[in-house]
Amino acid sequence: MSENNYRITDRPLFLLRYIVQHTNDDHKVSLADLIAYCEQHGHSGSRHAISNDIDILNRYGFDIICTKEGNKNFYSYGSRLLETAELRMLIDAVAAAPFLTARHTACLTQKLASIAGLYDAEQLCATVSASNQSKSVNGRIFLSIDIIHQAIAASKKISFQYAAYNGQHNREPRFSQEIGFSPYSTIWRTDWYYVVGWSDSESAIRAYRLDKMQIPCFVDAEAVKKPLDFHPADYVESYLSHANVYQKTAVTLECENSMMNYVIDQFGEHFPYRQIDNTHFQATIPVKLTRSFWGWIFEHVGSIRIAAPESVQTQYRNMLRRALESIN
Repeated sequence: MSENNYRITDRPLFLLRYIVQHTNDDHKVSLADLIAYCEQHGHSGSRHAISNDIDILNRYGFDIICTKEGNKNFYSYGSRLLETAELRMLIDAVAAAPFLTARHTACLTQKLASIAGLYDAEQLCATVSASNQSKSVNGRIFLSIDIIHQAIAASKKISFQYAAYNGQHNREPRFSQEIGFSPYSTIWRTDWYYVVGWSDSESAIRAYRLDKMQIPCFVDAEAVKKPLDFHPADYVESYLSHANVYQKTAVTLECENSMMNYVIDQFGEHFPYRQIDNTHFQATIPVKLTRSFWGWIFEHVGSIRIAAPESVQTQYRNMLRRALESIN
């Protein structure tokens, strides 16, 4: 096939790339613009040929919209893989994810924004707000994710070294290398990425943060099968809330009316409550008495009071007393 015939064959794809990247609802291109652009890049074509190329692309499922203005046709790309609002949400999630490095955040943001086309991509990238101070310095997390999921697909074990920071701000091994770990799933919870699976060394299911792992290695051994009734997401929730230690306790809170949104954000919308007076309400909520709960109570000190039970009041007083003693 001659070079000219190649260009004629390639022209629909050339047009598609240009329309996808350079148009949206507010930025359209005329048929004359498309002809001129093709000719500038060695893709000659008549009005009929270009129109026919666009018809072919539409028949194959590409949403190229033709709008008539007077006697002229204008074209733009319609339905994309992801809408701008969906891309905005994903980009904000990437920016907020502390397990990603600043470089990975910028790279992923650019890739996601490119789906929207040049005009919307510029706006999406311009409004990204991410603090480098909250970002991970472990740039190997993507490689770790890839290895873990290859191991899951092949039903193989992995080995890895887990690390933590010491008092001198240096990363050091937290324990000896995990040489037999059967990964079941990766889960994103509370801003961190976890791998859940069976630990041979502990003879139990465990969860590890990926940003604290060195790059894992494959182990030439069959993975321990996941129990049929095991749900990794539920395990991580249990792991994070220390459900194996803390049982739920019905706690009655007396709150200023302005605290209602904060209570709902923390515990959900469904809990019994009653109005005490014009400025306060009372809510009884089953909670786990974890450090996160006490921290939340202390955050709203003066606006939220523990009214019952007495055992929880006593526990709170003891915690406050120890905190005061630690100052001296």
